Order: sequence, then structure tokens, then C-alpha cells
Amino acid sequence: MKEFFEAVTAVAKKPKSLIISIVGVFIYTLGINLFLTPTNLFPIGIMGLAYELSFAAEKFLGMTLSADSAYLVMNIPILVLGYLKVGKKFTVKTLIVVIFTTIFIRIIPIQLVIEDTLLAVITSALVSGLGTAILLREGASSGGTDIIALYMSIAKGKSFGTFNTIFNGFIILIAVILTNDITTAVYLLIYVYILSVTIDRIHNSSEKFTMIIVTQHSAAVKQNLFGAGIRRGITIIDSKGGYTGNPNNTLIITCERSEYQELTLLIKSVDDKAFISTFKTQDVVGEFENTYLKTL
Repeated sequence: MKEFFEAVTAVAKKPKSLIISIVGVFIYTLGINLFLTPTNLFPIGIMGLAYELSFAAEKFLGMTLSADSAYLVMNIPILVLGYLKVGKKFTVKTLIVVIFTTIFIRIIPIQLVIEDTLLAVITSALVSGLGTAILLREGASSGGTDIIALYMSIAKGKSFGTFNTIFNGFIILIAVILTNDITTAVYLLIYVYILSVTIDRIHNSSEKFTMIIVTQHSAAVKQNLFGAGIRRGITIIDSKGGYTGNPNNTLIITCERSEYQELTLLIKSVDDKAFISTFKTQDVVGEFENTYLKTL
């Protein structure tokens, strides 16, 4: 309980981040209520499952089940997972987001803005993806499968969008069974793909790069990087220029996307003639600190 209150205090000390998170969930909900729901399509994730339960309750049992209430209840065990496995501050923020999502679902009117279904689906995915990415960058999420996908992304070092797409495939299957309409799956697959790409383009916490730096000032470069608080491992190899034959060193550093720009600037500030080649790294085996995890 003490850790929970410490997390609440830590979140309260950053009101700007909390406000941005609430703006993110507002944008996310706009994408659902103004573009997706009016086309008679279910959202994805836990919210989609909540809408499906509401639909099934009315269709097969003749009873009314509020989708927003179902969404709130189903998030409880997932929030517990987030608290134990992802991050305490992250879970506190996400709890606040879930509450605001429930409120926004009720107060934002469901109205047809775009009549063309495909265009409405694409617009919804772009808007909702933007809102979700804002939440993730502020150390929160919209709850539900986002928490599971983020946990898997951190644990396995893969993109958030990949796991999100896998989990939402099951939600789409349920939607097809309920509606008995295969076009539902087609539209929702398009929605999930564009949503995932949008999130990954904005939120890239799991993306890694390997930098190869050729310099004649390796000691100064290393000192500058460590002096600036960079704690990435540096492999230094003795080398020489193939054309000039001049001795130099080749440095190899693997980093996260968020660190790449800073590393480049720090290297160039010491040796403006340093040769830097960078490429995306698919997997890292061994010790590699996830800096994004520290913010959660």
C-alpha cells in the first residue's frame, strides 16, 4: 500500500504529464465515438470486448449492459497485472485514464461524421492511434490489451504494435461471430493495422539502433559520453583507414531510439570528423537496459 501511495504522489507531482495523458484519452475516445462506432463496427481491445458484451447481452438475453461499465470492470485484473509487472506509476496513470475514458465514452456523442465506412475506419485508426501513442509516451495507456501488449513489448523487445495486433485478432474474431458478417473482419483488420502503424511511428520505446563510429579520438568520445550520463556499453576495436593506413578506433554502441540523437551530438561535439553509420537492430541478446521501463 505504501508503494501505491508513493506512485500516486509521484504522478501528482507531474500535473503537466497527467493533463497531456487526459488529452490523449480524449483524442482516443473521439476516434471511437465520432468515426468508428457510428459505422456499426466494434472498437478493438478491452473497449471492443466491452461493446461486444453489451451487444451480446441485448441480442441474446434481452438485457441492457452498459459498455462503459463493462470496460471499467474488465480493466481491474489487467490493472493489477500492470501494477505488478509493468510499473506502479504507469498503473496509477492508466487507472486515471480508464476512469476518464469511461466518462468520455458517455459524454462524447456518437454521431456520423464520415458516411464512407472505409474512410471512417481509416480516420478512426489515425485519430485513436495518435491518442494511444500520446498516452504511451507519457507513461500511461488506455488500459486493457494495451497493458498486456506493452508488458510483452518490454519483456520481448518487440514492437508494441505487433503484440497489440495479435491480441486484437481475437477481438475481431468475436466481432465476426456476433455480427455474422465477414466484412466486419476486413474493416477491423484495416483499422488494427493502421492503428498499430500509427502508434509505432510515434511511440518507439522498443526500437533499437546499433551505431558504428570510426574516430581517432576514442578516449575523448568515451569520456564525453560517460560524462553526459550515457550508460550504454561501448566496444572499442583498434582499426586503421583502408586508404590512408592511418590508425583509428571503431566504436560499437547499441542504443534506443530516444538516445540516438543525443549520442550523435555528443560524438560530433568531440570529433566533428567522426564517421557514424547507424542501422536498426532487430534483437539484442544479453544485458540491455530498457530506459523507458524506468519511467513507468
